Amino acid sequence: MANTKISEIANGIALGENRFTESQVLDEAAKAGEVVTATATGVALTLGVDGIFLGVVKEHEEFDLDTDITLGKEVDIVTEGYCAVFVCDILDTKYPGTLLYTHYDTPGSLRLTANATAAAKLLRTIHSGDTVAIVKLLR
Repeated sequence: MANTKISEIANGIALGENRFTESQVLDEAAKAGEVVTATATGVALTLGVDGIFLGVVKEHEEFDLDTDITLGKEVDIVTEGYCAVFVCDILDTKYPGTLLYTHYDTPGSLRLTANATAAAKLLRTIHSGDTVAIVKLLR
C-alpha cells in the first residue's frame, strides 16, 4: 500500500539534527513536509524555473500533521538535515541514496527528474505510488 501522508512514515517533519529558518509567513496554505521557496513577504510553494528552494515546512502546533496550515501563519522551515517530505512521480521502487530535485511544475514536492542541483537524497526505500519520503536535505 502506498504511503501518502507524512503521519504514515514519521511523527513529525524534522528527524534528527537539523537547522531551521524560524518564523516565516506562509504566502499560501501549505502542509508540513512541503517544499517552499522564499518570497518578498514570506514563503510559498511555487518555485522559480531555477528550482532553488529554501527548505521544508515544519509541523505547526495548531494543525494536525496532515492538514494544510493556513495562509498567513508563521512556520519554521527545515533548511538542513533529515526530514519527511512530499514526493511525486514515483513509478517504481527507489532506494536509499537516490537523488531528488525540486521542479517548478510540481510545487511543494520533490521529484526524480533532474533539472538543477539535487535538493535531497532518499534515506529509506520508497515504492510506486508513494507521495511521502524520508530524506536528507543536501546543502
